[in-house]
Amino acid sequence: MLTKKSETTQQKIFDLYYSKGMTYERKRDFICQHVVVKPTSKRYGRSYKQYTRTYSLPLDNTQVRVCKDFFLKTLDIGDKLIRYTLSKKQHGTSGGSDQRGKHTPHNKTTEENISYVKQHIASFPVVESHYQRKGTKRMFLEQGLSISKMFELYKTKCLEDDMSPVSEMVYRKIFCTEYNLSFHKPKKDICSTCNTFEQKKKANTITQGDEINIEAHIKRKEESRTEKENDKKVSQSDKSVCAVTFDLEAVLSTPCSNVSQVYYKRKLNSYNLTVYSLANKQGTCYIWDETHGQRGSSEIGTCVITYINSLPPVVRHVILYSDCCSGQNRNQYLASGLLHTVVQHPHVHTIEQKFLESGHTQMECDSMHSSIEHAKKRTSIFVPDQWDTVIHMARRNKPYVVIPLRFNNFFDLKMHTQNNYKNFKTDVEGNKVNWLKVKVLKVSKEMPDEIHVKYEYHEKEFKRLKVAKSVRGRPTQDKNLPRKYKSKLPISLAKKRDLLDLCDSLVIPEIYHGFYNSLLTSKTVKDCLPFPDALEEDIETDED
Repeated sequence: MLTKKSETTQQKIFDLYYSKGMTYERKRDFICQHVVVKPTSKRYGRSYKQYTRTYSLPLDNTQVRVCKDFFLKTLDIGDKLIRYTLSKKQHGTSGGSDQRGKHTPHNKTTEENISYVKQHIASFPVVESHYQRKGTKRMFLEQGLSISKMFELYKTKCLEDDMSPVSEMVYRKIFCTEYNLSFHKPKKDICSTCNTFEQKKKANTITQGDEINIEAHIKRKEESRTEKENDKKVSQSDKSVCAVTFDLEAVLSTPCSNVSQVYYKRKLNSYNLTVYSLANKQGTCYIWDETHGQRGSSEIGTCVITYINSLPPVVRHVILYSDCCSGQNRNQYLASGLLHTVVQHPHVHTIEQKFLESGHTQMECDSMHSSIEHAKKRTSIFVPDQWDTVIHMARRNKPYVVIPLRFNNFFDLKMHTQNNYKNFKTDVEGNKVNWLKVKVLKVSKEMPDEIHVKYEYHEKEFKRLKVAKSVRGRPTQDKNLPRKYKSKLPISLAKKRDLLDLCDSLVIPEIYHGFYNSLLTSKTVKDCLPFPDALEEDIETDED
């Protein structure tokens, strides 16, 4: 038997057994050489065992007999492996070859089922991100979908086609490994700056610079909220001040229905810009669909200017709160539109636009979006004009005011800016202006050729930008803003084909078929997301 050197000996034998040179076959040969099977002796009466095993291990070039437990623990194996190896023993030593991975699992998903899953995933319309990061090839599915929802639709499709569905785990694996797809989601409530800091904190990799940055970020967040609350109180007590928040709701798709076939087709996009008065809690919605306009700075600016022009004569000072999206809200085109508005307006003397801290842009108008999302679940919508009624009835107490917009309502703020203004890059002192850091923008009737900006709420002085073109020292501006569109806009050929398919299957009732048949199409139009909301605050566009 082994002595007290057994621990060292065991380790040597263990290392030998699991060394790189010990293949599957050599390990099985090792077991066969050191486990001997003998018939059971019956000299002492009847025995229920037909055979016995003796175990040995190599020590100093000799075979030392050991007990079964010692043998199994030394090699870190189980009795089942011994029995299997001995059952495969051939010609005295061989325990058989390695058969692992060489047979087909009984529950293996068939190629037919895999192909059917891929066909189902590919049947959903996808769009690309218009303002995507360089080199990104990810495509987007509409926001109403999820993998779970797609799997439920897949099971329904299997019943229709008499197919055996795979499990949700298999469906999810194929979706995640075979496709570069994501779901278009509204802006995230999670702040990327705060989230990154928390991840670094958990990993214990925070630097002094990280702490300085997060402190400044939190300070700006608190300042913006305090500023908004103060302006809210002022507007409630002073009728000459109008303070509002505004934001663009997530895309409203038409038709909107629970019929499963709708999920497989491209749909018309409708856009809804909501304006919420902080003084009287009145909500106003400006709504249009993609055949009447896009959703860039000109469209957003048109809604804001239209709202300001609708204010009662008592209002002298307007304060606008929005998020930091540079393509829609914080750019030279909307700024020039506000300057034109304050100069031409009969009673508004000052307009301020204030931007909340990125990642913390929760506003009162978000409650309007929530109410509308809840209301649309209770009805079916077949043409864009029906959104007017749904939005109007989304709040029973003090219903929202709905203003439909058409293609001839939109101003071309980009053309207006190019024709009337010349400088948005430097202030009067020659310093470069960083529009991505602007927190407050101000225009006034007294300064018809200037835009004033601040990078922080607490700054006392504004940076002055002389932007208006002038003749003999006098600013020149067009009295009327140019129109952006001369006619309705076309949609893609693929989208119209999908919409007509829904008409043919009567998912869209026959009474609405004339509307869809009349839609204009163009080969140059692509189905894309104008702004991927999850990234929009970090992206500079050609409209910055």
